[in-house]
Amino acid sequence: ALLAQTAGKIVVIQSKFVLNLYLDGKLFKQYPVAVGQSAYPTPSGDFVITEKIENPSWTPPNSPWAAGLEPVPPGSNNPLGTRWIGTSASLVGIHGTPSDSSIGTAASHGCIRLERPADLARLLLEGSTQWTPEAIDGALEKGETVRAALPNQPMVIAQR
Repeated sequence: ALLAQTAGKIVVIQSKFVLNLYLDGKLFKQYPVAVGQSAYPTPSGDFVITEKIENPSWTPPNSPWAAGLEPVPPGSNNPLGTRWIGTSASLVGIHGTPSDSSIGTAASHGCIRLERPADLARLLLEGSTQWTPEAIDGALEKGETVRAALPNQPMVIAQR
């Protein structure tokens, strides 16, 4: 994938509500994000990207805030939006959101929300022989849930 091929990394700066994508050591793209609220903070540290899911289902985590909530299938009401980019941080990922107004705030339960995660997802899968742009578009059009393993792409979450 592109990050591995270019010694790239993702750096999330929580205090500025941005996700920076670096390729070849240079800032390539910057995305506005929402991060965890004070009661459910986004963890800081060095992590890796582990997977990418198109059209994910949401399963309530075993956490007090999710008590009594039911799973949500893929679709417009899904709190993950249309993309889930899993990380090595427990139960924390980068995902879309049906609440675009939350971007630029501390609003999540620990995850990193992107307004339009498709662009980042495509960059993470770029260079994959299995996930061509046509294959990604085809899966999205069908509304299928598709999971792609990613080769431990580096990611840093910083509070600064």
